[in-house]
Amino acid sequence: MCDISCITPQIISGFITAALGWAAGYFSAIRISNLNARKNAVAKLRASFAPALAQIYLAQNHGSTHDCPSISDFVKNNLLAHASAIEEFRPFVSESDSAAYQEAWESYRKLANDSTESAVEDRVAECLQQGSSLEQRINHVLSF
Repeated sequence: MCDISCITPQIISGFITAALGWAAGYFSAIRISNLNARKNAVAKLRASFAPALAQIYLAQNHGSTHDCPSISDFVKNNLLAHASAIEEFRPFVSESDSAAYQEAWESYRKLANDSTESAVEDRVAECLQQGSSLEQRINHVLSF
């Protein structure tokens, strides 16, 4: 007949195995949850800037100087949605990239806010130059 001393190693190894299984499951669930939250924030960030990129594309490929789609009005009207997406994604930016992320956002925001329309001939320049500049700034923000 076996006394408790022959069962003790099995009990201890069972507890250790259960603890390791719990820890692996717990930490992998946390990691998966964080990855999913980051993916959702990235999707929202990209989705908030997609219409602006499309408007820039339309303005740049309009083909004439007549009735060029307005980039500045569109971007100004969507600046709050962009700001919201920027802030939602901010927790997922690493500490080392935090300053560059803020600088990219500030650069985009300033250009979007300062864009003005003065004359018809300036509209063509806006379609080409400012559109490219805004597009570069948006792509820089999305690179994080």
